[in-house]
Amino acid sequence: MQRRPTHPAGVTLLEVIVATAMLTMLAGLITGGMSFLDALRVRSLHRLNGVEIAHRVIAGYLDDSSKLGDGSEPDQFGDFFYAWELREEVIELDESGRARSNVSSQMDAMDAIPNMLRRVTVRVYLADPRFPDLQTGTPVAELERVFSPLFLNEEESLARIMEMVMQAQQQQNNAARERRDNERSNQR
Repeated sequence: MQRRPTHPAGVTLLEVIVATAMLTMLAGLITGGMSFLDALRVRSLHRLNGVEIAHRVIAGYLDDSSKLGDGSEPDQFGDFFYAWELREEVIELDESGRARSNVSSQMDAMDAIPNMLRRVTVRVYLADPRFPDLQTGTPVAELERVFSPLFLNEEESLARIMEMVMQAQQQQNNAARERRDNERSNQR
C-alpha cells in the first residue's frame, strides 16, 4: 500500500517570491561590484595618465623651459584631455637648518644665488569636455622634483648663473641708487 504525501508536489507562490527576491539582490550586488571596479579602473587610468603627463612636463621643463606651454590648453593623452600647472620654488635653509620653500619669482636674485636647489611641482587635472561630471577640480596626479640648476647642461647652467648674477647686480645697483637718493633728499 502506498502512502500519499501530505504536501502536494510543486512550489508555492511564497517560495517563488522569496527565490526571486534573493536572485534580484544577488544581481544587484554583482552589478554594484562591477560598476565599482569599472570606476576604480577609470580612476587608476586617469592617475596613470596624469603621472605620465607630469613626468613629460618636468622633463620638458628641465630640458628647455622656453619651449614649454603654460598648461592652460588641455592636452590629449589617450582618450582623455588633461590640463596641468607648474610651480617652481626655491628651497632655502632657515636659521635652524630646516628647508623651506619660496616661489622663485618672488625672491630677490641675491637671496636666490646661495639657495641653488629648486623644487618644481606639476599638478595634472582632468579637462575633458566630454565628461563634465568627472571634473572635480582636484588633481588626478601631482609630481615634485628637486633639482639644482647648476647641474643641468653646461650652456644653460652658465646662462642661468650669469642671469642670476646680472639680476643680483641690478638689484644692488638699484638699492644703492635708492639709498643715495634718500640721503640727498634728507640732506636738503
